[in-house]
Amino acid sequence: MTAAGDPSGDPSGGLPDGLAGRLGVGLAVGNGAVRVRIDHRPGRPVAALLVGKPREQATVLVPAVLNLCAVAHRQAATAAVGLGSGDAAGTRQETVRDHAIAILRDWPACLGAPAEAGALRVVGALASGQAGAADALRRQIAGSSAGTGAELRHFTIAELERWLAAGETATVRLLAGVRRGFDPAWGRAALPAPTLRDLEEAALPAREVTCADRVRGMPLLQAVEAAEGRSLFARLLGRILDLLGWLEGGPGRPAEPAPPGIGLAEASRGLLIHRAVLDGGRIAGYRIVTPTDWNLAEGGLLQRMLASLPADERLEPAARLALACVDPCLPTDLHLYRD
Repeated sequence: MTAAGDPSGDPSGGLPDGLAGRLGVGLAVGNGAVRVRIDHRPGRPVAALLVGKPREQATVLVPAVLNLCAVAHRQAATAAVGLGSGDAAGTRQETVRDHAIAILRDWPACLGAPAEAGALRVVGALASGQAGAADALRRQIAGSSAGTGAELRHFTIAELERWLAAGETATVRLLAGVRRGFDPAWGRAALPAPTLRDLEEAALPAREVTCADRVRGMPLLQAVEAAEGRSLFARLLGRILDLLGWLEGGPGRPAEPAPPGIGLAEASRGLLIHRAVLDGGRIAGYRIVTPTDWNLAEGGLLQRMLASLPADERLEPAARLALACVDPCLPTDLHLYRD
C-alpha cells in the first residue's frame, strides 16, 4: 500500500490490532534517502495470561493464540515447562509449509508475479503425506540440475551462476532476476545472533534471527555472503537452502542445548524461545521471544535493511522483498511517503 502524507503519523493505517499484534512500516523518501518508521504493536499478552495456571496450560493456550507457528510454539512451551521435547516432526512439517508458501506465493507477489499454483498443490500433497511429495516440491523449487539440497549447498559461485542462468523453475528465475536487478547494497545488513544472556535484558538488544541462521555455515551461502554481504539475494537463497534441508529431514544445524526453564524451537522464521518460571507446578512467570521481537528492535535488522533501500521508484518492490526476507509473523501494512 502506498500513500502520501505525514510519515510521523500512524503507519499502521489505524487498523485494529489482532491477537498476534500488527506491524506498520512507514518509509519517507526525501533528499535521496529513506527514513524509516516502524510501529510494532504487540498483540494480546499471552504470557501474562499463563501466570498462576498449571504448567500444562502453556502447551494449550500459547499455540491457540499464537497460531501462525502453532506447532513450534507448542514445542517450545512443552520444553520450557519441563514436559518433554515437543513435536519435532510437526514442527518440521509446519516449517516446510511456511517456507514453501513464502517462496511460491509471497515472493512472486512482491515483484508483481503470479503465485506458483501448481507447486502450491504439491505443498498440499506433502501435508497429506503423499509419497514422493518432498522430492516433487524440491524439483518444483530448485529444478533437477541442482540435484539434492546437499549438492546445491556445496555449489561454487560459478555453479550457482550456471544454475541461475538455466532458470529451470519460476523460483530460480525469480532468484536470478533479483541477482540481476537488485544492487547487493539494497537491504544489506548484518547483526549478531542473540545469546541466552540477551534474554535478561528488559528491552531486547538489536539482534538478528532468521531462518538463514541455520544454513549460514553452508559453503554456498558463505561464498555468496563473502562476495556481496548479507544481501536480499543472499537471504532469499538462504531460505531456499533451509527449505531443502528440512525436506531432507531436519534443520541445517543441531538443536541447541538449553538450561531448565528455557524452551527452544526451530520455527520457520528462525529460533523461537520460551522461558518459564515454575512454582509448585504452576506458572509464576513466562516470556516468549520470537524472531520478530529481535528483528524489529529499535535500530534492528528490519530498520537497517529498509534504510539502505533506493530512494526512487524501485523502493516499493525492494521494501516488499526486504519485508519478505524478515517475514514478520504478524499482519503488516506498508506505506510510502514523499517529503
